[in-house]
Amino acid sequence: EYGLALPTLMRLLQRSPEKKPYWVQGASMALSMERYDSAADLLQLAYTADLLTETSEIQQLAEVLVHVGIPNRAARIFQDAM
Repeated sequence: EYGLALPTLMRLLQRSPEKKPYWVQGASMALSMERYDSAADLLQLAYTADLLTETSEIQQLAEVLVHVGIPNRAARIFQDAM
């Protein structure tokens, strides 16, 4: 189900990279498909673009980074957000 939607969402991101919901939804889809590296990439890009503004979004990014084996970056991002 998500496998078909993710490429469409990626095209939307290319056309409108400023739209935060596309980034968050893309990461959620990637997580649902257990594509943790992709979810981490999407969330990190959104974070770098200052699109992640909610504490829960920052926390999700940190959790995904820990899951993919980058705990130092997760700690730094979480600390910077506080």
